[in-house]
Amino acid sequence: MKTEVSYGSDEYDVQYEYEATEEKYKRFSNGEQTVEHKSNKPILLDNILIIEAAHQVIDDKGRRKIDLKSGGNGYLLQKGKANEVEWVNKDGRITPVKNDKEVGLIPGKTWINIIPDEPGLVGDVSF
Repeated sequence: MKTEVSYGSDEYDVQYEYEATEEKYKRFSNGEQTVEHKSNKPILLDNILIIEAAHQVIDDKGRRKIDLKSGGNGYLLQKGKANEVEWVNKDGRITPVKNDKEVGLIPGKTWINIIPDEPGLVGDVSF
């Protein structure tokens, strides 16, 4: 399974590839695999949460204010499957939920991607 996430710019995109033998995801940024800084070992992920949130440009440098309190739509990738979820801010922590129940994370590394709600998941995420 290959998942591509675009952050609204042709200059920066992210891909994830599921490695079935290891049951983990590899992460790539602009085609280059993401690695640990010191060891240069590939980053391997167990959970990938992709959420959309309102972004507001706040100055002429392009800095943004991102709404991490209101919740919204998301995808949770685990073991080669993408599940539609919602996200909530629970005690300051971004938490995936489905049918008002918290969705459990697989023990291991989790990566959270926050993309603008315009164009959002439908416009920026492809499988």
